Amino acid sequence: MATRAKAASAADLDALDLAHLFHPNTNLAALHKNGPLVLARGKGIHVWDTQGKQYIEAWPGSGARRSATATRSSRPSPTSS
Repeated sequence: MATRAKAASAADLDALDLAHLFHPNTNLAALHKNGPLVLARGKGIHVWDTQGKQYIEAWPGSGARRSATATRSSRPSPTSS
């Protein structure tokens, strides 16, 4: 398994976000003036942005729940014949 040579800095992550991500529901003038909100790490219900500000994740694992539900619903029920 390859490992990263160095961790990306907050400025690197913000620049990558602005250069490569589409922000369809965002005020683009404010985005470029204030910079993006990039979540850099998480632990439990808490996440931190690249500036070190802590947030509580209000909808953790929603993607995992959706894919688990889709996987479960595609399998036959144990009671079905």
